Amino acid sequence: MKPNPQEFPEEKADRCVMCGLCLPYCPTYGLFKLESESPRGRIALMRALAKGDLLPDVQLRKHLDHCLLCRACETACPAGVPFGELMDTTRTLLAKPNQQPSTTAGNLQRLSSALYIYRRSGLQRVARALRLPQLFGLHRLERLLPSSVGRRELREYYAAHGKQKGTVGLFTGCTGAVLDGETLAATVTLLTRLGYNVIIPKGQVCCGAPQRHGGLPDQARSKALENIAAFPLEQLDALVHVASGCGSELLEYNRITGLDPEQCDRAALLSSKVVEICAFLANSRWPENLLLDPLECDVALHTPCSQRRAF
Repeated sequence: MKPNPQEFPEEKADRCVMCGLCLPYCPTYGLFKLESESPRGRIALMRALAKGDLLPDVQLRKHLDHCLLCRACETACPAGVPFGELMDTTRTLLAKPNQQPSTTAGNLQRLSSALYIYRRSGLQRVARALRLPQLFGLHRLERLLPSSVGRRELREYYAAHGKQKGTVGLFTGCTGAVLDGETLAATVTLLTRLGYNVIIPKGQVCCGAPQRHGGLPDQARSKALENIAAFPLEQLDALVHVASGCGSELLEYNRITGLDPEQCDRAALLSSKVVEICAFLANSRWPENLLLDPLECDVALHTPCSQRRAF
């Protein structure tokens, strides 16, 4: 289906003057050294696609799909081109009529359950004794399995320890319990020890980022509305998250289109309370008698692009 040029924000794409200041910051341009893998090259492709000068063939889709949407180019751009918005709009235009949202979350949960059984049942010991991972060429991957696998079940409410300072919501997202179970449990421990009640609604769902960036804005809006309804926003002093990708999407809720006035107000309220967990802890007053066990080891610190650009 031919994209509708009226749906593409041409006036925002016009801000790009092709200066190239974004090129050193684009990871795909650094890898491929191709103009079509650069921000300005992709803007040219998106504009040509919207006008009907290019067809959405495999090659064009490949160059657009390679974009990580890290938005490093936006930080470097002196003209303030909203590249992420342009890319999201283009992917919406390219979405197939009956395209379904990603099932990554469900697949991860099923994989987590299988790995839990693999460990707890003794199958892992048997497989290693028989050298089955080596036989199938999986021994390197098998050694990378985390020491603790399985979904961490969290209660909906945790009371503060000692003097209460306030109440925070904890956003777990769709894969948090599978991929960040220990991080979420540690977050609850720290927050309650600092004097905060923690609310973790069962009704919360995926933040909507996979759907929005995959060209499915209606599904993304639906996820956002579910999360807005799930959290008792008026009771919360903050809505904390441990995954910066989720957090950056929650911050965008106040820009969602197609909402009625009441939904807009609720979306803006949710976005106004979003805080990354490290920032929240750093700005909290810690009790003088709170003792932390020292971590006597060297650690590598990775700051995701979503954390560097959104917060």
